[in-house]
Amino acid sequence: MTGTTAGILSATPNSALASDAEIIGHKLWGSGSNKVIFLHDWSVSTDGDYTALLPFLNDKELKVAFADVRGYGMSKAMTGSYTLEEISNDIAALADILGWSKFSILGHSMTGMAVQKIAVDMPKRLNKVVATVPIPASGFPLDEKTFAFLNQCQPMMKLSNKVCMP
Repeated sequence: MTGTTAGILSATPNSALASDAEIIGHKLWGSGSNKVIFLHDWSVSTDGDYTALLPFLNDKELKVAFADVRGYGMSKAMTGSYTLEEISNDIAALADILGWSKFSILGHSMTGMAVQKIAVDMPKRLNKVVATVPIPASGFPLDEKTFAFLNQCQPMMKLSNKVCMP
């Protein structure tokens, strides 16, 4: 049996969960016992990354938190250091608030790099780690021209949802 998009609960703003801590924005989907946190890629939020996937997931077996890291989607207004360490800490805080002592995590592209850090930081909490087309854990250097190009593309992609082309 596969899931439907109807299984998505409304987004949980970070302020609604804990008054003394910032929790990254997320949506919950499914009612299963297998808990998974999905993270997005560089150019979109989890809404843009995974909406088309929902009909292929089993909403009776999975309980998914579609989470946006600081600066993206539901967490766009959250400020911070925007580091891998901060992403790892934010995921731990989200799992704690959700009451998930064990879970799996999936990251794509940029957050594929983040799940590598999360795996190092909390191996006993993770069932499985999936990094799809990840950036290496070491990162990768950009020359000034490439950095400038990518820097100008990100706002355009968020507005138009199209691939940035030179």
